[in-house]
Amino acid sequence: MIVYTFREARAPGRTSHTGRTSQAMLEFALAIPILLLLIMGIMDGGRWVIAETTLVNATREAARFAVVRYPNVDWNTGGASAGRNAAVGLAAQDLGIAVSTEISGQDSYVVVHGQYTFRPITPGLTWLTAQIPMNAQTRMLVQ
Repeated sequence: MIVYTFREARAPGRTSHTGRTSQAMLEFALAIPILLLLIMGIMDGGRWVIAETTLVNATREAARFAVVRYPNVDWNTGGASAGRNAAVGLAAQDLGIAVSTEISGQDSYVVVHGQYTFRPITPGLTWLTAQIPMNAQTRMLVQ
């Protein structure tokens, strides 16, 4: 069995590959923060979409509850409570739901206003804006 060994051709004065390794480490060190900010920004965008959808669903649930129980005494407080219960995943201290009525001609409507303060976790976004206000409104006909 014949084994061939090859010696690497090295430039004069150069004894190892540390220059190439150092260059790769430096490029990685420069690229990883940008990559992490991009990934965290995408995650914050997803969190924002989920929070917006949850807020809209919570206002719709509050309006549905209030419309069903409209003539009763606790229709508005019960509707607001149902909306808060439907807002799963949203911070309770940043959530506000208000239920009221609106009369247009001979029709009565239940109107629900929902507000939520979204707080991003991405470092670059928190420097630009510490909080993003969200609003949703649902209006249902009382029958």
